[in-house]
Amino acid sequence: MPVELAPSRIMPLIERYRPQVVVTYEPRSARHPDHVHAARVTTYAVDTTRVVGKLYYTAHGTGYWRLLNRALADIGVHRPSASRERQTILESVEQQITTVINVHHVVDRKRAALHSHSSQLDSSLAGKFPEIGRAHV
Repeated sequence: MPVELAPSRIMPLIERYRPQVVVTYEPRSARHPDHVHAARVTTYAVDTTRVVGKLYYTAHGTGYWRLLNRALADIGVHRPSASRERQTILESVEQQITTVINVHHVVDRKRAALHSHSSQLDSSLAGKFPEIGRAHV
């Protein structure tokens, strides 16, 4: 669906709930086509409604990937290094990070949501992590 048409489902929700902040994927660093499209649609909806005070993009820059790869290695999953082109993108994203949001209190819900999409778990890095529970967060 074209970016200009898809927000028609999101914009009424923005108008109804009037969020101060909206968070979506970072369109340059997201590699999944659905995530890129979701970011573009969300950005268009937020820009069009002019209701939202702040639009944040999730920022998975070099620091995030370094920590993720270290955690994956700890459970026996080893990944190749990023290409030079990908590394350049990640460094650019890292330099633009202005805000960090602690999401520990919703990790269980995010994990449950991820695992409800079993068809995508094979390609999901997050799906490879064992359940950690709140006591360890």
